[in-house]
Amino acid sequence: MLARLRLRLLLCASLCAALAMPATAAVRFLALGDAGEGNPAQYAIGKAMTALCARKGCDFVIYLGDNFYGQGITRPDDPQFQHKFELPYAGLDLPFYAMLGNHDYGDPPLDYWKPQFQIAYTWRSARWKMPHPFYRVQKDEVALFALDTTGYLQGVNADAQRAWLAGALAISGAKWNIVAGHHPYLSNGEHGNAGNYEGCGNFCPAIVNGAPLKHLFEEIVCGHADIVLSAHDHNLQWPKSRCGTEFIISGAGSKTTRLVRRDANPVHFEHDRTPGFLWASIEGERFSAEFYDLHGKLLYKRSISKAAPPAWRCTRPWPGYAGCLPAQLQPEAGGGD
Repeated sequence: MLARLRLRLLLCASLCAALAMPATAAVRFLALGDAGEGNPAQYAIGKAMTALCARKGCDFVIYLGDNFYGQGITRPDDPQFQHKFELPYAGLDLPFYAMLGNHDYGDPPLDYWKPQFQIAYTWRSARWKMPHPFYRVQKDEVALFALDTTGYLQGVNADAQRAWLAGALAISGAKWNIVAGHHPYLSNGEHGNAGNYEGCGNFCPAIVNGAPLKHLFEEIVCGHADIVLSAHDHNLQWPKSRCGTEFIISGAGSKTTRLVRRDANPVHFEHDRTPGFLWASIEGERFSAEFYDLHGKLLYKRSISKAAPPAWRCTRPWPGYAGCLPAQLQPEAGGGD
């Protein structure tokens, strides 16, 4: 009897050892936008990020648009690539996954050919990564979906981008899905929430008030992405979660604008007094993020755990509808509380 018990214990120990998974290495990254001024604040942030990465580790940078202020990039060898990107971040030997902001199309009226120079720079730089106006990249269990929100608003690539994002999120096998783009869904800054950008609501055309992006976030992104990173408003914000997705703004990469709180979004944190950036780490079921100012001073930190998917389904209001409206979430038959 005792011998059989020992055998069972040995078999159990062997099985448990075989099933044990090695600890997942952390994926660590920086995120900032509206950085393209080439001013002292941008250079100070570059130094602060370099020091932080030396201390805490970094795998890549998510670069959230408005990479070059003014008229944007005007030729393949534009000197702005040097003094607004290569030199400020000379100490960071990391890939920068960059996306387009409104100023990357030039000052109004927008020049739709200008982004091509930033895309082409991918093959001229060891660090700059923008293979397409919108694209996907994966690092271990983290998938990044980079959007061209300006092109979406202007109708340049809206249909293609929407179809691509819906399909890519639907088939993603990554544990963590991060959507990143220049324009925010929720913001207490001067630009405000999508659908009410500039506070003009239905009084403005959709390309101004951001209604197309509001629909994209609510119908495609909400509940399908874990984290959304944005910029556009030049401050740091972490609004409280909506629709099962965390929305974070890191748009103080070279300057600040005030928080006007027009849409009064409840927040975990907001800061508009100094330029700054975000550092984040994903390890297993845990997402941790820290905001820093341009001198490397910690402003705020918070961690969240990835909850197990609940037994819910999305009732589609019409055939072929790709997203999910929060008000139409209903429990599966026999599913949970």
